[in-house]
Amino acid sequence: MKGTILDFSIQTGEGIISGDDNSRYKFAGSEWKASDAPARGQRVDFDQENGRAMQIYQEMLQTSASSRTEQPSNKEIKLTGSNKLAGQNTTDEKLLLDRVSKRSVTRDRMVANNKVRIIVSAIIVGLGLLSLIGTLAGGKEGVRDSLAGDLKWSKEARDAGLAGDDRVAGMVADATGLTEHNYISSIGSAVGLMLFGGLIWLRWKPLWEGWPFMRAKAWTGAVFFFIGFMTLITETCRGDQGGITGGIIFGGIGVWLFRSGIAKTRAIITHLSPPSTRG
Repeated sequence: MKGTILDFSIQTGEGIISGDDNSRYKFAGSEWKASDAPARGQRVDFDQENGRAMQIYQEMLQTSASSRTEQPSNKEIKLTGSNKLAGQNTTDEKLLLDRVSKRSVTRDRMVANNKVRIIVSAIIVGLGLLSLIGTLAGGKEGVRDSLAGDLKWSKEARDAGLAGDDRVAGMVADATGLTEHNYISSIGSAVGLMLFGGLIWLRWKPLWEGWPFMRAKAWTGAVFFFIGFMTLITETCRGDQGGITGGIIFGGIGVWLFRSGIAKTRAIITHLSPPSTRG
């Protein structure tokens, strides 16, 4: 079947085709088989299934021999003679548009994939639960033994002639508060992982909304948020007000970087996209 593209949005990865049979067919960007992004007015050849267009190809236009041998216009010569920097910018813009288009398809697929959502959330919660069980099962004594194993071979222990002495290393761990600190921190980290897994479960769709637009700034923000979130939970368990404040500030910076990075990329895409493809 043949038809004409009425509209296509890079942001949503969805478009509409007006078929020659006077019916309209929605289509996903993943069904587009040409190298360039779909655009309003293009003639296409496609199959249809349950009212949706599938396997969409741009219709090849027949050109006469005279048009193929026609001399280039002044405008074409001028474009060919443009400086290399302008050509590079055009290439970068095209790569950005293509990446957003492909990521939009991935975003739609991941939002609808409840199985992956369950697996990812379960793995993160499971890791946190195993860590919590291990820490509680070993208790402070287990943490103390682990610390003693490191402390007894430290430079300070060697300088004092106490290298290898488990009893003294254990006493140092208790006296300095390292045993209590590491025990509570381990519990906090485990709880943080479990809560983070729950957050991914609850906010699965919103988390993927920014995927097509994530570049360096947004990725940095995501890392900052994770570190700030884990710090906040850990320090809350320990009751360290300074650590709690630091976690909130770090997480807040992460959210700002994430949202700012996505907003900037959205603005670039909107500026580059033809009016017919803006969502």
